[in-house]
Amino acid sequence: MIGDIRLSIGFDDHPKVRRLTRELGDQAGFGLVRIWLHAAKYYPKGILNGMTETDIEGIARWRGKRGKFSSLLIETGLIDVNGNGELSIHDWKDHQRWAYHSDERKEAARRSADARWNKIRGIAK
Repeated sequence: MIGDIRLSIGFDDHPKVRRLTRELGDQAGFGLVRIWLHAAKYYPKGILNGMTETDIEGIARWRGKRGKFSSLLIETGLIDVNGNGELSIHDWKDHQRWAYHSDERKEAARRSADARWNKIRGIAK
């Protein structure tokens, strides 16, 4: 499981985040962080399979007008929508490499542990 995500020290000065908080308040900024935390835990590739805009607002604990928060996330480009309507976090792979590659690290660790145990047990591969 992922234990953390990266958050730039310039997060609150990013133009997209500034617009989000200017239009919807600081609650929206922290809502975005909640979405990122949720994605790292359950969607480490940043592709929010099966999630709807309503789901995103629930994860963010958005209490404002329904649809306003998710619409602004998409409008600002913080959330991308592909041709099939699937939602993903913009540039997740670039900004959250640790989370994005967690599956690969886990598999590499498993293979390494297997190799060590096989060596201890005298099993050649």
